[in-house]
Amino acid sequence: MSKGKTFVFVDTENVGHSIPLKIPKTIKAFFYIKDKNILPKVYPNCMHKRIKLIDLASRATKTKNEMDLALVTQLSIAIAKHGKKRKYVILSNDKGYDYPIYLLRRSYGVELSRMCCSLEEFISPLDSDAGVEPKPEDKPEEKKADTEPKVKKEPQKKIVQVQPVNYIPALFERYDNFESYRKAQKISQKRRMRKNRQMYEGSSSVWIEFDPYAGQWVPFKSGDVMKEIEADADPETVTARQRKWIEQQKS
Repeated sequence: MSKGKTFVFVDTENVGHSIPLKIPKTIKAFFYIKDKNILPKVYPNCMHKRIKLIDLASRATKTKNEMDLALVTQLSIAIAKHGKKRKYVILSNDKGYDYPIYLLRRSYGVELSRMCCSLEEFISPLDSDAGVEPKPEDKPEEKKADTEPKVKKEPQKKIVQVQPVNYIPALFERYDNFESYRKAQKISQKRRMRKNRQMYEGSSSVWIEFDPYAGQWVPFKSGDVMKEIEADADPETVTARQRKWIEQQKS
């Protein structure tokens, strides 16, 4: 693999086992499976040449947290071998990875982060930037996003779950800070970033965006960073703080 590739380590126990039909050449995925019932479901997609399947389900002996330990071990081996020539991403909802990520970043100075989404969700938003043609069913959704801001909705307190959005590799490599990275985004990219994992119904001026340089979710209001609320690696924590802040403003 050439310089600039991304290694993705997928904890299927946390984020599911969905795999996209097309995988960009810039991605190599380490796909961990511990449930023996999952393996038949992911064929033949997991046989893709850019996926390395780690089958822990067929082992005679099973250990608690075996997948987590195997993932961190192989991640450490990859970092020791390739260093800053690669970028590294863990796909998992497990916050237990955050401290090993901190230690590896501090020791090796590598670009390493954790994201709460499946492999399919991680790759799909990157298709247009990686030279992969988007699926036909994705095109109408882009058009729908253009008209969405014009629709008026009654204010509600409920938080709606939407598809996670991940960082854009082409821009991440070109710029060295979050502010420049955001300014360089196209309008369609900005809309996707603002809708990421959670957004408020009736309060479209409030959202969160993922900062790949700091590995944190940043709160925004009307295009500006909400300095009243601290960024966090957990998107649910940030949105909970935003919701509390909004309630306080109403009272």
